[in-house]
Amino acid sequence: MKRCDIVYATNEAYVPLAGVSMLSLLENNKHISEIRVYILADDISKESKEKLYGIGKSYSRIVEIIDTENVLKNFKNAGTKGYDNAVDKGLTAYARLYIPELIPDADRVIYLDCDTLIVGDVEPLYTIDLHENPIGMAFDTLQNRYKKYISMAETANYYNSGVMVIDIEKWKEKQCRERIWDHLCNVRNSYPLVDQDFINVVLGQEVTLIDMRFNYLSQYNLYGYKGTKKVYELNPPYYWEESQWRMPQEAVVLHFCGQTFIRPWYRNSKHPRKRDYDKYYKLSPWAKVEQKKWKMSLPYKVQYLTCRYLPNCLAVILGKIMQLFFIKKTYG
Repeated sequence: MKRCDIVYATNEAYVPLAGVSMLSLLENNKHISEIRVYILADDISKESKEKLYGIGKSYSRIVEIIDTENVLKNFKNAGTKGYDNAVDKGLTAYARLYIPELIPDADRVIYLDCDTLIVGDVEPLYTIDLHENPIGMAFDTLQNRYKKYISMAETANYYNSGVMVIDIEKWKEKQCRERIWDHLCNVRNSYPLVDQDFINVVLGQEVTLIDMRFNYLSQYNLYGYKGTKKVYELNPPYYWEESQWRMPQEAVVLHFCGQTFIRPWYRNSKHPRKRDYDKYYKLSPWAKVEQKKWKMSLPYKVQYLTCRYLPNCLAVILGKIMQLFFIKKTYG
């Protein structure tokens, strides 16, 4: 493959995560002739930019940093809420909806969340057949009950936007960003899982399913295939068949979403891939920055301890009760 275009979106707080993820990508994909990394930057410092450029230079790769102030201003003006449930904060993720306008010379891109680690070859992901759809994503593990809260049918597919393959021409042809914006202005201007919910609600019927090894969520290390289906109330065809379930060693892109096991950039992380993360962290410009300690909340403690010490059947029962409680408490 001659060229592969990769996109991240980050603010100043997430720059170290984006940098470590990018470094892991470049380290494990040296065989690709040309990789261009685009950083959609939400007010990041000069020092952070220099570190990101430095990572690219060390692998002889092009890194382009694109300011997203004007793009994100649109969401602020529309009263859209971000991940911290406030207007004008946590809006960084929305920048990815403007990728075709911000990166007009690309034919196709892989978008990666900052909390990912790339431990294998991304060429099969980049070249996947999208079957005339504008976007490719893997399933998420959110319970079906959550779909009711965002006015989706319980039988609808729900995807995780932390890893996306975007066909720029098809995205433009199908006016995806315009349709999302119309929904934001005329139907609902905010969702709990921000851009991910918008993509699922508006574009959910135009998504090609990608293999879970390209978006291997931390939750998959908890319950196994049958347990995951029970805890999150997921069933084919709205979830993978058992034959499509991947083992941890098959993962290409690890996605550390949620605080399951504590995320691996904390020194007290219990994540089974903590050692893998630290390998790239120690190669990064932030290697001398001491990792912080994260205080695990009670629900995560219970989740971790039950999955580690109880038989799987009991851990699954308790996990399902916890999920039902979380959905009811958070969304009613």
